[in-house]
Amino acid sequence: MPDIPKSDLPALCAAVGFITINWALMERQMDNIIHFSFDSFGGISGHDRKPSTFKEKAKYLIKAFSHTREFSNHKVNTLALIERAKSFSITRHAFTHGALESLDGTVLTINKLQTKKEYRVDLIKIDIKDFPFHAQEISDLVTEWLHLSKTLYDEHQKRKQSKIT
Repeated sequence: MPDIPKSDLPALCAAVGFITINWALMERQMDNIIHFSFDSFGGISGHDRKPSTFKEKAKYLIKAFSHTREFSNHKVNTLALIERAKSFSITRHAFTHGALESLDGTVLTINKLQTKKEYRVDLIKIDIKDFPFHAQEISDLVTEWLHLSKTLYDEHQKRKQSKIT
């Protein structure tokens, strides 16, 4: 068992749950937008299937918003959201795939095994006293993805209706 006081575990588990749930909600909005692009105009050149990993989704959306007329009005905002999501992905990845090692005062250490290029352990340190600030940033990011997804859904529905009439 990591060197973490038992009294701190419920709050830590709540933080991990908050990160995980918000990540899933944000990534679902990316999936929705990708679906709209495939349904509305067959996706983008060079992509015959919908991307499945976050990294693939981010690359696809960057390309879609940079080169697709239907998404051009939302390019600047969406590219900024993708950059913020990439930053969030580092924290989410550490909490989801790392092992809790210790809590020293307010600094949480997560042990993350890296195996792609070499076999090594990265120690990621997160100051939990900053979590309320990060939680608000995460909530804001998810809210903005929800708003973008809803806006694009409405535009998608209008395109579908205009094809019918």
